Amino acid sequence: MIIHTLHETLLATSRGTTLQPTYFVSRPVISTGAGDNFNAASCFGAVMGLDDEDRVDLANTFAHFYVSNGRSASLDELLKGQPS
Repeated sequence: MIIHTLHETLLATSRGTTLQPTYFVSRPVISTGAGDNFNAASCFGAVMGLDDEDRVDLANTFAHFYVSNGRSASLDELLKGQPS
């Protein structure tokens, strides 16, 4: 189960529970579609076998990029650095 809000993300799996703050964007360029980007990145992380913490971090990072830039990130863009 995964719950993603403006301020935190909770992932509960058979391995345990992961709770991380999101990368909140106070002035989003766009918000419609942020959840779709988050979910896609979460699914990608699961398929790639990431541990729960890295999966949540990937999904939060991907959603943050989308909301901040108004478009989805490439994997190369995400690997350049984590949002602050």
